[in-house]
Amino acid sequence: MALPESKDRQRGYVERFSLRGPYTPQTVFNGTEQTAGNKPSKVAAAIDKAKAGEATDVRLKRSGKSVTLTGTSDGLADIWWVTYLTGADNTSKMPNPVTAVQQIGPWLGGRAEISLPECVASCVLIVQEAGFGRVLATLPVR
Repeated sequence: MALPESKDRQRGYVERFSLRGPYTPQTVFNGTEQTAGNKPSKVAAAIDKAKAGEATDVRLKRSGKSVTLTGTSDGLADIWWVTYLTGADNTSKMPNPVTAVQQIGPWLGGRAEISLPECVASCVLIVQEAGFGRVLATLPVR
């Protein structure tokens, strides 16, 4: 959707995956696997490989308008709030296009309380290793 945050993320993945440059349609799975989004067999293989990745002890538990984040991290992690379109709200040809990305803050492990922003569409809270690394936990909100 040409968001500045998407461009920043795509540039980050260029470095992370040692690519020659950003490209479209790129797909990234759990911050650990990437491939061209228009190659179904490669997408399926990347999904399978990402699913087989190492589990984490990072947990997100919602209680009303807040979330408790617990677990350990090997280093700095970022907490992201992502809004996207699904169902009748999505009038594009893209699956779940992202409409907004907000960095909630950093996390170094341990326990943290997070106040959730308002969700006007479909939203997800993502905990990801800094530098667009491995996704440690996600929590769909709506």
